[in-house]
Amino acid sequence: RCSLSRGNLSITLGSVFPRGDRVVTGSIEEAAVVIWSVASCQEQHVLAHRSWVSGVSVLDDGAYLLSLCHGQVTVWSTSSGEQLRVLSPPVSPQIVHGIMPFSQGDLFATSTLKAAMVWNATSGEVLQLLVGPLSYFIKGVAGAPGGDIAALCGCGELALWDTIEGMRLRMLQTATGPDGYMSSMDSCIVAFGLQGVLDGMGRGVSIRDVL
Repeated sequence: RCSLSRGNLSITLGSVFPRGDRVVTGSIEEAAVVIWSVASCQEQHVLAHRSWVSGVSVLDDGAYLLSLCHGQVTVWSTSSGEQLRVLSPPVSPQIVHGIMPFSQGDLFATSTLKAAMVWNATSGEVLQLLVGPLSYFIKGVAGAPGGDIAALCGCGELALWDTIEGMRLRMLQTATGPDGYMSSMDSCIVAFGLQGVLDGMGRGVSIRDVL
């Protein structure tokens, strides 16, 4: 066991590779993310950005790393450390604020204020553009069973989308007014609201069965 550090920089984000043999870290104090070997605790690649990175995610096969910087997604080769492409949403406003890898293959989803998108990391192509109701802000995306995704909307609602057909399957009402973070487990979507998870009354978290 060892600790990973880059001098006095604080590590503020990270992600573990699917095989558990590498990790990627980033810091708001540095315009870069670093891929580390777990076995040696040594840096493998330092991936330079033009500013600090607000999110990282590793795709299912470990071949691609996604980083989020200044509202754009950069796709990196994890074997060579090469920057493959920079992706901007095809709709306005062209600012990505959430990344969600799919559980298989080279697909991932992003969220902007008005839409969620499904991308192919290999080609850089947008496979589906999932546009939310115009009065809603989309706060994030999370995986759901069968490859569908749920988009976290304003006004206390979750929109469940079929990512193959590009159809919105249903809107799920929540009592918590979720506003920032979603995750998924088995057949459920978990949405965390502004009041936090443990507020004594359970108002800060909503768990919805999406099946």
